[in-house]
Amino acid sequence: MSFTGGTPTPASKRRTPVRGLVIAGVGVAVLGVVGVAAWQIFSGADTGADKPEDAVTEVLAAAESQDPIAAIQMMNPTESAGIDKVYEQLHQRLVKAGVASKDGVFEAGAVSFDDVDLRVRELGDDVAMVVVEDGVMNVELKASEFPDALSGVAEGVRRELGDSWTEQVDLGSVSADMREGAGAGLFVMTVKVDGRWHVSPTATAAEYLARDWFGRGGDWSAYDDGEGRDAVTADKPEDALRVLADAARGDDLDGMLDALPAGQGALLRPFVELADRELAEYEAGFDVAITDQQVRAGDEKDGLVRVEVDRLAGELNGQEGGDPYPNTFTLTDACASITAHRPEIDENYTLEGCTPQWLVDSSGISKAFVMVRETDGGWQVDPFATAVAWLGEIVDNFPDSELDSLIEAINAGNTDEWFIDRLG
Repeated sequence: MSFTGGTPTPASKRRTPVRGLVIAGVGVAVLGVVGVAAWQIFSGADTGADKPEDAVTEVLAAAESQDPIAAIQMMNPTESAGIDKVYEQLHQRLVKAGVASKDGVFEAGAVSFDDVDLRVRELGDDVAMVVVEDGVMNVELKASEFPDALSGVAEGVRRELGDSWTEQVDLGSVSADMREGAGAGLFVMTVKVDGRWHVSPTATAAEYLARDWFGRGGDWSAYDDGEGRDAVTADKPEDALRVLADAARGDDLDGMLDALPAGQGALLRPFVELADRELAEYEAGFDVAITDQQVRAGDEKDGLVRVEVDRLAGELNGQEGGDPYPNTFTLTDACASITAHRPEIDENYTLEGCTPQWLVDSSGISKAFVMVRETDGGWQVDPFATAVAWLGEIVDNFPDSELDSLIEAINAGNTDEWFIDRLG
């Protein structure tokens, strides 16, 4: 693998197609191509890189060597904290199920990069876009190297692609195609945290979407502006959901982001101006109110508290074309009900249902919960920590028998029937 470039370039004002979001995974989520491995961060290990382009280079190098330890060290810690433990447990379970090796290397697949040319566009003191100007991505798949538990999948690969299949992707051509309109080419967003540069999957996805939806990218000067704003916090963990709901208003998106932990709202603040303009054009808006809340907070650990929801009821009041319409919702354990207004016919309709019992039993999640983080002397809902905690519950609790059954279904090509049988 070879890399060149790193020279800052001026901002572009052209448009990118929606498929660019998928192709962006080449630079950020390419690990999914080469398989699942043990994901463990050693205490005291340095994270991030000295320069934006180095963070992207390290992620691509980690993909080549199938070293997710190195990859996660390059990810924004605000977005990736705790994911190492989830993937470590997942890897152990996949090894036991016979679909992953102990060293985490997926022998049947490989990816490599040649002559990759990166250019850096500095968008602020702590944010930069790393653009892939040129290079080649090589992908290889060998049917004979699939694990025995996936012999059926291997046979399908052999029929479609042969015993060994290789493909070359011209990253320069891909990037050039994505420069149409408001596009900036094939890029990855990076942010500086504690003096080190990290890849940000959230900022990357948001920038691609903004360029497609709004015809322009975000105002990244706003990324640093949030540091001077006061955080919106609750006095105790049990009140964090209500505080976040109170802050969720279409006429004050900046205030809503103030109710998220430091570094998380900042990732979306560059797009507030675009969203405000869109809401104004369509005379649209929204506000949220919690009218009934019954929650229970657990013990604090590493600055986080798990808050379980026994019951939550509230209103989501919308506005479109200047006309208001009310919506209400309730959440009780694993059951939810939503009454929504259809302004085109001026009528309400209600949707209600419960999480299938099989999913409750298999995931170990019998009721909704959020993770609340201590910050600035108060408490805030942490969306990233919540997502990681939900994934962790599923990975920890999913029965061995069901995992083995799912792998058998994947091997036989019967995954649709498998899910229908369980979810109905």
